[in-house]
Amino acid sequence: MNIPTGLILEGLVALLLVTTIAYCWVLDRKLKAIREGQDGMRDLVKALNRTSELARHYVSDMNEASRRAGQELEERIQSAKELGEDLRQSIEGGQANARALADELSIMVDAGNNLAERLETQVNKRVAAKPAAPSPMPAHAQRIARAPVPQTAAKAPAPAPQQRAQAGRAGGEPADVPALQQKLMDALRRAR
Repeated sequence: MNIPTGLILEGLVALLLVTTIAYCWVLDRKLKAIREGQDGMRDLVKALNRTSELARHYVSDMNEASRRAGQELEERIQSAKELGEDLRQSIEGGQANARALADELSIMVDAGNNLAERLETQVNKRVAAKPAAPSPMPAHAQRIARAPVPQTAAKAPAPAPQQRAQAGRAGGEPADVPALQQKLMDALRRAR
């Protein structure tokens, strides 16, 4: 059987053409996949660019916020230092005032104690100098004491302590010396 060579060559060319078509079809599919991957890559790169821009923006905002916070913190620290210095000076001034007041109070207490001792000495001298028998009442006081009190008359108010003391002194007699001495001693004890 003799097959013409032209037919063999044409069959061989047809076979090569079919192989080429199949190879082109496979190559076309791969190129489409690459193009689709490039589109996806392009979208990915765009998203990455947007994200990096947002990151730059947020970083600049954070830098600005940290700069402002640093300034505010520095101002607060400075005002706290100034306040601390003012407080220290106030405390020192208060301590100096307290010392001065304590010294002044000590002087006043000493002066009060000296005065109390002198008063006590004078009261003791007067008590010691008082005659053993009470002196008679003045004439006008005796008349008042003997006078009858009218029944219809309202009770007269009791004389004030100052008036009683003056009445006692008018007759030359100190008014109720032991009671006054006791009151003075009580007041001195309370003052100490």
